[in-house]
Amino acid sequence: MRRLGRWWLAVFCLFGMILTIKATAQTSVPWKGKITTEGGVTVVRNPKEPIYKPGWLTITEELSIGGEKATSEEALSMVVDIIVGPEGRIYAAEFKTSEIKLFDKSGKFLRTFGKKGQGPGEFLQLMEMSYCRSSQELFIHDRLRGFVFDPEGNFKRSFPLPFNLISVKMDREGNLYGLDFVSGGNKARTELRFLDGRGNLGSLLARTPDYDISGENPFQPTLIWCTGGDGAIIEGYSETYEIRIHNRRGEIIRRILKDYDPVEVTAEERGIFAKLAKESIRKTTYKFSRFHPAYISLLCDEKGWIYAGTPEKTLDGKRTIYNIFDQDGRYQGDAAWSGWAALIRDEKLYTGEEDAGGYPVIKRYALTWRNHIR
Repeated sequence: MRRLGRWWLAVFCLFGMILTIKATAQTSVPWKGKITTEGGVTVVRNPKEPIYKPGWLTITEELSIGGEKATSEEALSMVVDIIVGPEGRIYAAEFKTSEIKLFDKSGKFLRTFGKKGQGPGEFLQLMEMSYCRSSQELFIHDRLRGFVFDPEGNFKRSFPLPFNLISVKMDREGNLYGLDFVSGGNKARTELRFLDGRGNLGSLLARTPDYDISGENPFQPTLIWCTGGDGAIIEGYSETYEIRIHNRRGEIIRRILKDYDPVEVTAEERGIFAKLAKESIRKTTYKFSRFHPAYISLLCDEKGWIYAGTPEKTLDGKRTIYNIFDQDGRYQGDAAWSGWAALIRDEKLYTGEEDAGGYPVIKRYALTWRNHIR
């Protein structure tokens, strides 16, 4: 009987292994891309089809801040950026009030700091935030100035920024980068540059081609960028599906390309802006692209995985589809979530959304991957 029991146990285990292998095979395919080296740069060419099918990633809501039933302290108005600091604390930059609200990792309101004004630690127009882990400092881009606070919200210092900088970020090592808008006549371009500690423009990292600004194009490809957890700079001009990774010296070390079907701008989308033009005092003239940009946003987690937001939506039109690449640049699979994604840290996704009543909320989701993936 004992031998018979062990035999059945062995059969049961083998059957379980077969089912596991079969389930894995049904949700993944061999990667059909190609990795080469061209001019000393690693080039990763991805097919349209990802490695993993739906079900490879589970996204579970675990925290919601703000919303219709929030207290006056917890209530949010127009959040333009979200970052996470030490001990999982959540910082929310409010555009209308020019203040920053601080919550602990459980969503409990702690304090507000900053306000509209021109004095030390006061803001004119909050744009975005970054957190430097090495110095444990909070960097604030305020359109015309850069501000540095400690994690408790105490003002430390500030410095002027060039007027044409439309985006400024600090990486985890305290290095500054800025996206500069350069125009002349009817032409313009954007340039991604290093900044020194005083906010002055440094060497060039990347730039877009010159484009026509005689009329507004809501679907104009742009230079999209973010900083990586390992000090890398990730950027790309979204006219084509190519993402470039630079090292800390600014050198391109990896190019990630992906085959894709361009998403055509619909007549309905053009009609929305045409209506706005008729109602506008400025009598705006629009010049529409035929297609949407290849991607519209970039995020990078501390493991080097890249999340590219696409112009595609889920069937209900409520969630944006993201293409996800591993640290080597291989296209792993897709995921979708509502609102705008602020960051991904420690297997958590933080987004800005609206609740059922249309009130702003910040949400945190747990990301759960299949065991063999991460």
